[in-house]
Amino acid sequence: FNKLSNDEIIRIAGRLKSIDPEVVRGFVSFAQGSAGEMVRLLDSEAYNSMRSSAMELPYVIGTGDFLKASELISKFSSGRQEAENFLKLLLIVYRDILAVNSGRKMEETVFNMDSKNKLIDYSVRISPNKSIESIYKIEEALNYLNSNVGIPLIFDNLVIKLREVNNG
Repeated sequence: FNKLSNDEIIRIAGRLKSIDPEVVRGFVSFAQGSAGEMVRLLDSEAYNSMRSSAMELPYVIGTGDFLKASELISKFSSGRQEAENFLKLLLIVYRDILAVNSGRKMEETVFNMDSKNKLIDYSVRISPNKSIESIYKIEEALNYLNSNVGIPLIFDNLVIKLREVNNG
């Protein structure tokens, strides 16, 4: 089977689920070219919770509330796949913040269009350099995950590093 393009997945999911294409864009990258995977993700409460937490984390990091940030992120430390998915969602959020900062059309560059107001707010608070540095820290956490470092340690370290980036 050939993988579908992102636009094809958005169209199919919109028809199957009658969902606004802006909402679907945030799920596209995780569908990996599969309309069936897209539908499964749209129905997944766990995925929606993970995505919601990933969208909230930059705000919480900005407030300096280390405890709340740790609580948000620790919910996804029960397994390597879950931790990896959360980190990838967080990468997408920071990529979206960077895309908003770039001044390009959001409709063409942002995955989480259903959260565009949050992303605009974050882009005012988080400079492009801080977004890039945050992306590096998240990629570093993914590398640690692939090196079998303990997930709670990776997440605690990531929260500290993201806070340092934000305050630096």
